[in-house]
Amino acid sequence: MKHGYCKPVDQSVIETLNNEKEDEEETETGDVCQVPSHAEAFEALDVAFKWFERQDESNPMQLLQLKRIMDLAAMKICE
Repeated sequence: MKHGYCKPVDQSVIETLNNEKEDEEETETGDVCQVPSHAEAFEALDVAFKWFERQDESNPMQLLQLKRIMDLAAMKICE
């Protein structure tokens, strides 16, 4: 496990990682479903964060939790 921080991920890195073969996961019924890459997860969380921070119902604690999840996805990209 690597510790520390990595540089922010730019869009070109996300696109490159998205073009790599996506992982597959088998469900209980035997169906195969696509598992999002770390880059796809980061991108989706970034959109969710931007949306959620503009909602009246959001609060700083929830935003911080979402930011920590985004940081986890970013660290996974750097591994």
